[in-house]
Amino acid sequence: MVSNGTEWYDGVRLWSSDGSSVVLPKLPGTQNYLSSGAGINDAGVVVGYNQASNGRIPFSWSQSGGLQDLSSAIGGYIPVSINNHGQIVGNLQGSSCLWDPIQGFQLLPVSNVVGINDSGVIIGNDFSGASANAYVWTANGGLQWLFPPTGPGGSVRGINNAGQVVGFKDAGAFIWDHILGLRDLNGLVTLPQNEMLTDPITINNMGQIMVQGTSANYLLTPVAVPEGSTWTAVCAVCVLGGSVRFLRSRRSFRDSDGNARDGLVQS
Repeated sequence: MVSNGTEWYDGVRLWSSDGSSVVLPKLPGTQNYLSSGAGINDAGVVVGYNQASNGRIPFSWSQSGGLQDLSSAIGGYIPVSINNHGQIVGNLQGSSCLWDPIQGFQLLPVSNVVGINDSGVIIGNDFSGASANAYVWTANGGLQWLFPPTGPGGSVRGINNAGQVVGFKDAGAFIWDHILGLRDLNGLVTLPQNEMLTDPITINNMGQIMVQGTSANYLLTPVAVPEGSTWTAVCAVCVLGGSVRFLRSRRSFRDSDGNARDGLVQS
């Protein structure tokens, strides 16, 4: 996990599962305050920016490769996410970019990107209309809006390698995929009285969802159990002794690029 320099004056921190942390080095001529770590992949490559007097300087860092100035690769674009192939997406003043270790820099026909998964599926939020509208974009399939253009809209927060997307709208937190489309997370769980899931933070490749509720933060964890000739999963959230459950079944499908995937979908 990475955290930003707005909370610590000693710069961007990398946190380990054992609770320890290390302060990442900063680029020459930059300051710790307002520097930010934006994303990290499974290889431990961190992307973010350091704050300089003339603006923000994008960087990447890893234990093996050290600190790298990304200005020559992505210009003034600010990284927001990196996948396990080293692809980086970033934003700058209403435009977005994709940087690939092999193909290099590419301007995207979308803006305000939020994340990219290992299949190259990019998610983001467009604010050019009367209300925000979330989208999924791929090089082969193009742009797909998650909400009607007339609104009301919503925003996305995260995507995993199964193509599951989480975000929020007026009615609260949602999950989306190519099979079942948009679903209200509050309709898939049993919550304590007067509680509501409002804003997901992220979803990982195990289908776990970190989400804010009206009075607590929740971790939704799929747990697969056998049921006849199929497999189902019970997602349980345990916060302060409470629990939240919903059923989903496992089946194979193909993502937007035609790749075979094994995903969790509602039972």
